[in-house]
Amino acid sequence: MSPMNLSFILQGALCSLFLLVKCQCFQVQPTLSSSLRPSSRPSLTHRLATVNFNNFWISTYANYTVCDAPEREPDFESRSGSKYWDEDGTVVRQSDHWTGQHGCYKIVDCYWHLNEQHAFEETMTGQCALTDFAKKRSRGRKTLQQRGVVVSKKKEKVQLVKIKIDFDNFWRSTQAHYVAHDYPIDREPDFKSKSGSTYWDDGDGVIRLSDHWTGQFGVTKIVDCRWTIDVPQTK
Repeated sequence: MSPMNLSFILQGALCSLFLLVKCQCFQVQPTLSSSLRPSSRPSLTHRLATVNFNNFWISTYANYTVCDAPEREPDFESRSGSKYWDEDGTVVRQSDHWTGQHGCYKIVDCYWHLNEQHAFEETMTGQCALTDFAKKRSRGRKTLQQRGVVVSKKKEKVQLVKIKIDFDNFWRSTQAHYVAHDYPIDREPDFKSKSGSTYWDDGDGVIRLSDHWTGQFGVTKIVDCRWTIDVPQTK
């Protein structure tokens, strides 16, 4: 056998060995099925934002529309007495408390508005499609129940500090429920904020003229206060 033929044989063997090793290296890599490829896999944000009847009550915003209650037993009833029905992709809620009405701010960890006003302690029924629920970004925050905190005991430990509220300090970390009222047109306001809201000292009360109120159109806090009003606001 000539040296040239021997060289060709050795080169062929080395190429076969290289191809074998290369194929074996590729074989140990996991192959993705068509349903799990990155191009078709739903994003993490999308999957976490999917709302259904099992999680619609976890940190969501929703605008309910008044409707009739289903003629059957509710699928769930909360400790506060609110009733819920799962109606083909729609949540039906019957309750006497709604965000932005009669001092109600949050419903556990949610902001649920009703398109009509209700009287104090009046039970009303509303519906909202699951696709219309908006998720809040909790940033990994756990609820009180998940942290093992008993809400009733936590409320017992809260101590309210009684201070005298007047026109000089009513805007410091307070909660208030305003009633629709005519503003004084015969005198200048006693104070005007940077956002354009105007205030009058009415002796034993405060008159506020503003275009933003807690619980309406995404407003949660007004500086460090929560001030609701008893009428729905229009854009």
